Amino acid sequence: TMWLSVGINAGEIYPGNGSLDRLAQARVDEPNDILKFANYELLPNKEYDLNVYVAKGIDPKTNQPYREHDSAEDVFVYRDQSGKVTAFISCSNRPIRSAPCKQWISLEPAMKVSVHIHYRRGLLPEWQKIQESVTQLIYNFKSTTPQ
Repeated sequence: TMWLSVGINAGEIYPGNGSLDRLAQARVDEPNDILKFANYELLPNKEYDLNVYVAKGIDPKTNQPYREHDSAEDVFVYRDQSGKVTAFISCSNRPIRSAPCKQWISLEPAMKVSVHIHYRRGLLPEWQKIQESVTQLIYNFKSTTPQ
């Protein structure tokens, strides 16, 4: 289905300028000693114009790739020409049709708003269209009266 869920962080819970860059740094660049399936490597080829990061390594207990762990996710990052992260997406690797993805975007500098969008992994090829549609929808709520 095309159903998706949208959440907004603004005001006191707004994570601040550069939050997507910090998220990408924490999730794909910094090692995770506790959750071994959450250590990532960048794949050489992009997918849907996104950089793709996958769990690296083999689980010594199961002898299976960490990427096949029930809680493992693939991470997709889009950076603009200046290198700033403008979309961060994590998707479950579970082999089910409804495997979830969560996409984070920021509406800076137009609005101090962080947005997270949930949808099924089958919609990942539509990430840009989803981002544009959600952004426009939120902009439609912007007040034009001076405060």
